[in-house]
Amino acid sequence: MRLPADAELIARETRMPGLATVLDPEALAAALRESLPGAAVTGAQITYIKYRPKEKCLVGYRLDVRGATVEAYATAHRREAEPSLRPPAARVPGPDPGRSGPLGVGRLLLRDQAIVLSVFPNDDRLGALRLLADTVSRERLLRELLPDRPEWWSSGVARLRYKPERRYVAQLWAAAGPNAVLRIYEEARFAAARRNAGALASTPRLRLPRPLGASADHHLLLYEWLPGSPLNELISEPDLDPRALAAVGAALAEWHRQRGAPLACRSHEVEATALTAAVRGVAAVCVHLQQRAHALAERLAALLARHPPCFCPIHGDFYADQVLLAGDEVAILDRDNAALGDPAVDLGNFSAQLENDVLHGRLDAGRVKLLQNALLDGYRASTPRPVPATFWWHTAAGLLRLAPHPFRRRVPDWPERTAAILNRVEAILDRDGLDQAFRRSGSTRTGQTAKVSGSSV
Repeated sequence: MRLPADAELIARETRMPGLATVLDPEALAAALRESLPGAAVTGAQITYIKYRPKEKCLVGYRLDVRGATVEAYATAHRREAEPSLRPPAARVPGPDPGRSGPLGVGRLLLRDQAIVLSVFPNDDRLGALRLLADTVSRERLLRELLPDRPEWWSSGVARLRYKPERRYVAQLWAAAGPNAVLRIYEEARFAAARRNAGALASTPRLRLPRPLGASADHHLLLYEWLPGSPLNELISEPDLDPRALAAVGAALAEWHRQRGAPLACRSHEVEATALTAAVRGVAAVCVHLQQRAHALAERLAALLARHPPCFCPIHGDFYADQVLLAGDEVAILDRDNAALGDPAVDLGNFSAQLENDVLHGRLDAGRVKLLQNALLDGYRASTPRPVPATFWWHTAAGLLRLAPHPFRRRVPDWPERTAAILNRVEAILDRDGLDQAFRRSGSTRTGQTAKVSGSSV
C-alpha cells in the first residue's frame, strides 16, 4: 500500500497522474492485472526510486508473477509527455513486445496514467542486459570478454544490485562456484568507471578485485570475484570485534597512500555540488525542510572551502557495503567513484553511514562510537598522516547527502526520518563549536586529530 506520508507529495504533482500508482505496490499490481489479465501479478515490492519533480518518477520493482520474481521498473511521466513515451516500434497504445518474459511483454504503456513499465531485461539505458538474459548471446559476450577462459563461457548470472537505467551488478558463476563480477553502466558513467578500473593496486593490507575485461560497446566491466564476508552484514553483530574496524581503517590508509593514480579531482566545489544535490532531493519531497537543508549545505560548504585543499586517491563512496573481510584480509570493492580528494571524505562517509544506522535503530549509539574510534585508530596507526581535522565536517556532509534516502528507501515515516537526519547534522556541527573554533583558528593544525568519545574532535 502507499505510504501515508506520500499524500502531500502526490497532491502537489497535479501533472503526473501516475505518481500515486507507481508509489503504491498494490495499485501497480492491480493496474498490471487489469492491463495484462493473463500475467498473474500477485505482489509487488519497491526496490529503487529516482524522482525528478514535475518531470518523472522512476520506481524499481520486484514483481511476484506465478511465484517467480520478476525485475521491472515503472516510470510515471508528466501527462504532456505521453505521446513521446512509446519507442519507435510501438506507436500505438498498449503493449510493446520488446524482449518478452513472464508478463508476456517487454514494455507496457498505461496511457491513462502516463506510466511506462519496462520488464527485465528491457532497460532504456542498459542495453547489454538483453545479452545476459539469453544463453546464446551471453556465451558469445563472455567469449569476447574472456577469450582465454573457456571454462567461464557458460557461466550463469545472479543479480547482486540493479538500479534501473543506471547500473546493474551481477555475479557470474560456473560449476566450481562464483568466478567474476559483471557491471553494466549507463553510457554517461562508463568512461569514468573504466578509467578507474585499473587506477589502484592491491597491497599487503588491502585487496582489490582485479579487472578481467571490458566492453566499450556494451558499457560493461568484468572483475574477479573476491571471497569474504560483507562487513555490512557483520557490523550489527554484537560479537564483531571492533578491532576488525581497525583493520578496515588500515586498509583505507593503504588506499590513500597510493600514488600516480589517473583519477579525476574531487575538489571543495565538487563537494559543494553534491550537497546542493542533496538539498534538491530534500526539497523535492519535504518542502518544509528545504530552508534547513539549504542552510546546512551552505554552512558545510563554507567550512570545507576554508580548509586547505588536500588531494590523494580516495574511494569516494566508502562504507560497510564496500568492504569484505576474509580472515586477516580486507577487500575494498567498487572503484567507480574513486577520485583525488580529501581523505576525510572516506572516513567521514563511513562514519555518516554508522550515524544513519543509529537514527534508524539498526545500531546502538555507544556501539557506533566504539566502531568509529576503532576505524580511526587503525587508520592513524597505518599512516604518518594524522586523522584529518575535517573528519566531523565530512561526517556531517555524508549525513546530509543521505537526507533524501528515507523517501527513496520507502521508510514509512520518511518525513520524520529526514528531519532526524538534519537534526543530527546540526548536532555534529554544533558539538564543541566546531565551526566557530575553525573560524578563530583560521586553519587546521598539523597534529590535530578527530576523536569520537569524550569532548575532543
